[in-house]
Amino acid sequence: MFRLIEKTSYIFLTLWIIIYVFSIIGVTLNFLPPSTFIWTSILLFIGLFLLFVKALKERIKNKEDSHYSKNIKR
Repeated sequence: MFRLIEKTSYIFLTLWIIIYVFSIIGVTLNFLPPSTFIWTSILLFIGLFLLFVKALKERIKNKEDSHYSKNIKR
């Protein structure tokens, strides 16, 4: 499950990079409207959100982290 979330988020982030570069070229050459940056930002936020969910799920399921955070004295 974690690998699926991670791969999906990396796909979204890779798509964001590709589309963002084409958007910059398209807007500077007046082929695309400036609103394309809004749509590319949505891909960025989806990718980052999926990575955050993956990290949060891993942290919740990891018993070792919970043990050390409760039992280690500072």
